Amino acid sequence: MNFGSFFYGIIFLATALMPEAVFAQAGGPIALDTVFFRMYKYFDSAESSQSIDKKQLSDVRRLVRSIREITMRFEPVQIRQDYVESLDFNAKLMESTLNNTDKNDNVESLNVVAKDLQLKILFEAAAAGAGAVFRGRVEVAVHTERNGQAVPGLRIVANPLRWANANPMAPLGVSSPANGSLPPGIYQFSASNAADQVVARQTVSVGLNGNDSESVVFILP
Repeated sequence: MNFGSFFYGIIFLATALMPEAVFAQAGGPIALDTVFFRMYKYFDSAESSQSIDKKQLSDVRRLVRSIREITMRFEPVQIRQDYVESLDFNAKLMESTLNNTDKNDNVESLNVVAKDLQLKILFEAAAAGAGAVFRGRVEVAVHTERNGQAVPGLRIVANPLRWANANPMAPLGVSSPANGSLPPGIYQFSASNAADQVVARQTVSVGLNGNDSESVVFILP
């Protein structure tokens, strides 16, 4: 039996034996264990794909294992739902490679997953360490500027990098600054004017400095 199959069995048994109140508390809108279940299921399926680089697959598997080891140190209720959702976006991106025959596109997708997971791992190592509190979020202040001058009144939204063109996922408010919080990870920020037209986009690695808060200078054309 491979590790992924063993993991499914453990999760299935734990879910079956878990009292209803604890399961409801642990699960919420998206259960963290469900996300990891899908990730390990993906690894089993991806092993037979000719369109997925096996070295890269191994690297992502290692990063997922590290994230799981970190989160297992904490009670499920300590881990914010938006953090779980950010991991869920990675699971969806991983799963998208299974039916994609474009190997180069799959390399790019898994590269984004790897960078996002690595950033989450580094953030927890720097910010939370072995502490009793899982922070898993960064307070972000976004300053919109053009030629060194503040440009106010722009609506700032953050989407996971490979969902840059999807509907707005994490509104951060109106600049400048626009204030909000995000799980550490790689995002594309967009700035929209009063007519709801996107005037600029910028890729941002949130949590890279390991601090609980950071300022982002969004440079406008």
